[in-house]
Amino acid sequence: MQKWQQGADKDIVQLAKKARKEGEKEEARRMKETIAKVNSVISKKSKETSAEKKAEQKIQAEANKLT
Repeated sequence: MQKWQQGADKDIVQLAKKARKEGEKEEARRMKETIAKVNSVISKKSKETSAEKKAEQKIQAEANKLT
């Protein structure tokens, strides 16, 4: 009976280690996806800001020509 219990304990430890590794992999994958989304939003905002600045400069140049 003790041998069976020791074998079962080893199996439980192995399964727990495997589950922990899988959980860490899943968490890392989700973190990468989240970081990619955040970077996408930031770069999109930067592009919009750049385009807005160019449009504003163009308008100012036109206004300067008119005055």
